[in-house]
Amino acid sequence: PTADALVELLGKVDPKETKAVIFLSRKTGSFINGVGLMLASAIKSVDEAFELTAPVRAAYTAVLQCRVPTVAVIKGSCFGCGVEFAAHCTYRVAVECVETQFYMTEIPEYLFIPAFGGSQLLPPLVGVEKATDLVLWGERWGSEQAKRFGLVQDTIPLKDWQRELERRIPGLLSQYVLKQRSITAQENFVQTTDVRISSLSTELQPLFREAFHLLKTGAASTGYNELSARREVKKSAESVMEPQSKQAQGFFFLRQSARLLAEKGRKESIPVLLNLLLPKSAAAWGKSFLSEPAESFHYAVHTQTKPGAKTFLLETRNNEAFPFSVGRSLPRSPHGIFWPGYTVNSKVVELRNIDNEESRGDLAFAFHRMGFSTIVSRGEGDYFIERFWASTIAGMTSLFEAGLTLAEVEASISQFGFSLAVSDWAGRFGAAWKTEFPKRTWKKPVALAPKANDSVPRLFIAEWMALVFDALERSELSHPAFADVVARELTGFPLLHTSLTRLAGRKWLREVLLADPMVVKWLRPEPLAVLRRHVDFAKPTLSQAGE
Repeated sequence: PTADALVELLGKVDPKETKAVIFLSRKTGSFINGVGLMLASAIKSVDEAFELTAPVRAAYTAVLQCRVPTVAVIKGSCFGCGVEFAAHCTYRVAVECVETQFYMTEIPEYLFIPAFGGSQLLPPLVGVEKATDLVLWGERWGSEQAKRFGLVQDTIPLKDWQRELERRIPGLLSQYVLKQRSITAQENFVQTTDVRISSLSTELQPLFREAFHLLKTGAASTGYNELSARREVKKSAESVMEPQSKQAQGFFFLRQSARLLAEKGRKESIPVLLNLLLPKSAAAWGKSFLSEPAESFHYAVHTQTKPGAKTFLLETRNNEAFPFSVGRSLPRSPHGIFWPGYTVNSKVVELRNIDNEESRGDLAFAFHRMGFSTIVSRGEGDYFIERFWASTIAGMTSLFEAGLTLAEVEASISQFGFSLAVSDWAGRFGAAWKTEFPKRTWKKPVALAPKANDSVPRLFIAEWMALVFDALERSELSHPAFADVVARELTGFPLLHTSLTRLAGRKWLREVLLADPMVVKWLRPEPLAVLRRHVDFAKPTLSQAGE
């Protein structure tokens, strides 16, 4: 129902006739997503924000004040305003499937403060520390984590989930006692978070400080009311109108472009069928990778009986089997699938030389439902993701050889706006390259941190852009959006600049990168030659580039 219809419906609920109201979604693979972003793109003033959000806020308030218990049954992705809607309910139940994920997108993806109660309702549910991880730092939780941290009270298996839900609801309503987590922000946690915020780009610090203040206010509040709701909406509107939020929202459309290109050819009406064929030695890993069932696509994990088998095979409904490599690609294979590492943080996969559009679309769709971004490439030898990481290591090596310390590099990329530390970069490639850097800590005051060096992030951008130009010229990538997705997923490329290829247009390359003497000094001869050739002679390769 619409927001107004929901208000009307809940207003008619009679406790004498109704024991509970249960909310489910008819959307396959999704609970509630997207309202916040739609409204954010339309807001031009604080007054307009109050006006545009009023219907949704009225509906959420009606849920919170309903005269009978309300139950949110989450099956599929639950992002942003979906998490906030569930938080307004009395109870939350998550269906155990790979598609069920909880993620507060507003700050990590779009750089604006949530508008529908996220900063006020989440601290009492999960505690201020986990609420900060969820709202500020963009943690994603599956159904099991959501239960462990207190976001949901129960989980139910996907098989016969509706029947199981009916069986469990009476017990949930009669026996479950609502428990409030420890929500007081410990002094050391506040100090650590303040240090971490201080390490961010100066453009981002006000946003994160305001959001953290709201979370602490929500933790200390005696209850969610109209005053706290309006305060949150006001701060949300102010953050939405900031230039960095507009830049960040632009990346959403680039990511969508990459997804549509990858899924092109998939038949929407037919479920995706996948089999993951594994050697016996890797069977346990395969089951953990696809540890939960899914509804919008079907898969099965099988152990190959073939003696000495070492290759993972992912088989589609077209009976096409593709090598599925984890950690290092299979350059000798004409086609295949590459995932950088076992770590769940490596949320990007590469499909190489898969000519059948239907199979490629099926694979991209299935990985998307599992929370991955997918890129498509063509060529021979190392995969694009591997070459991207090799260029990153080359940049890091140049900096270390020039005498810079890891702390100086960390400070420089943080001030430029990267959302991941260098140690996080290594973590997202580490299984593939056995590369480890010391884990970043947030205990030292920022005043003691090394001074940022603007040439450091420029060097990495120079390395990456030379690779992108080469990949596009050789038709390894069909669209620069794929490179943007890799840079964002694996390095946390700053949303302040929308994306890698949006920032590094021809004019910026000439007037900033190649005008920086340190970048020219540190950059390897091959990528330097590629950049100079592109700036001086070539026509713009990127659709986003220009004067």
